[in-house]
Amino acid sequence: MFSQHRLAAIAAVVSLVVAAGGCSNGTQTSSDPGLAGSAGTGTKTPAVGTKTTGTGGTTTKDAGAADRPIGTPDPTTPPTTPTTTGAGGGTVPPTTGAGGTGGGDSGGSGTTVPPTPPPTTGTGGTGETTPPTTGAGGSATPSTPPTTPPPTTPPPTTPPPTSPPTTPPPTPPTTPPTTGSPATPPTTALRIAVIGDYGEDVTEEGQVADLVRSWKPDQVITLGDNNYQSGAASTIDANIGKYYHDFIGSYRGSYGAGSATNRFWPSPGNHDWVAPNLTPYTDYFTLPGNERYYDVDLGLVHLWAMDSDEHEPDGNTASSKQASWLKDKLGASTSCFDLVYFHYPPYSTGDHGSDTDLRWPFETWGADAVLSGHDHSYERFQVGGIPYFVNGLGAAGIYKFAKSPLPETKLRYDAKHGAMLITATTTGITFEFWTYDGQKIDSLTVPKTCR
Repeated sequence: MFSQHRLAAIAAVVSLVVAAGGCSNGTQTSSDPGLAGSAGTGTKTPAVGTKTTGTGGTTTKDAGAADRPIGTPDPTTPPTTPTTTGAGGGTVPPTTGAGGTGGGDSGGSGTTVPPTPPPTTGTGGTGETTPPTTGAGGSATPSTPPTTPPPTTPPPTTPPPTSPPTTPPPTPPTTPPTTGSPATPPTTALRIAVIGDYGEDVTEEGQVADLVRSWKPDQVITLGDNNYQSGAASTIDANIGKYYHDFIGSYRGSYGAGSATNRFWPSPGNHDWVAPNLTPYTDYFTLPGNERYYDVDLGLVHLWAMDSDEHEPDGNTASSKQASWLKDKLGASTSCFDLVYFHYPPYSTGDHGSDTDLRWPFETWGADAVLSGHDHSYERFQVGGIPYFVNGLGAAGIYKFAKSPLPETKLRYDAKHGAMLITATTTGITFEFWTYDGQKIDSLTVPKTCR
């Protein structure tokens, strides 16, 4: 039999055991706001930056319920600092509380204890630091002033930007960039020298050739009578190659090297046709097509060398085979400037005068200018919307004007030998006539925006 004192001691021990079991009630609480979990029965787990799932659902960053029932104090950690009563549960520092579904900053109503030391991770989310800030619902008022004032500025949630690299700035351009409207793109000029009635191997031919070479033209075209007097093979190199061999491709004459590519594009005249079948002419030059009439596509400019002579096998009238070829080809040209040239002039007030059989509808077919020789003078006309030129002052004897100007005549000249210089760009084309001694007699610029 137990004594009365032993029975009292056993009853005291049983009371203590019962009291301890009644405090847990199946719910684990924590004073660490970094714990993760949700309402219901869960396990106390320190938050280490990973998502933690309780029995009542899955928590996310800064959004979760408290791990203990409302109003239940933590039985394992007695409060060592003033407690803060929240309005929505969870653990909050002694600042304005939070409500709703907070994480480390908010939760359901109850008594919470600020951490010692402060947590460095949030609640149940990705482990980001959650600074003590104002919650999104309810409020909490400290019962006593906090011993340590809360920070006035929340710490940054992202690391501060690193210092920019110390790469030295680029060297400024030697020419400062322009401002405002973009600069007009540079245009590429194509320079073409034009000589007519020149092939006579006389002093005047040398003078005009010197003028042409001083221009450093890209191309040279001729307006007929390349080989006086009878177009013979025996005279052709002295009349042509002696002065212009450096422009002639496949040159086989006696006056030096020729051009790596052909840059000399003649048209035949009546003196060239004195030789049977124009044979010395076609043998001497290497030209496209049938070599009597042909075209040269230079991109910006398209050259159309025609044969105006009555001996041309394909005819020289507007209804001829030659004219039909020109009409079709001009219609297909994609160049900005189409220049048609030949020997007999459709319009002239020189000694020979106009050859009306050559008044083809050049403008209608697509030509931008028409050039011819035969009369040993210089004359410019305006026919419809395009200019026509006579240029026969390349070397042979000068013809003085004996006829009155035509309605189409704009300027005429018969004093000195010379040549024309044509300069084409993407914004227009300029026609000039210069005397051999450097006097500019005429200049015409026709604006045109190239496609």
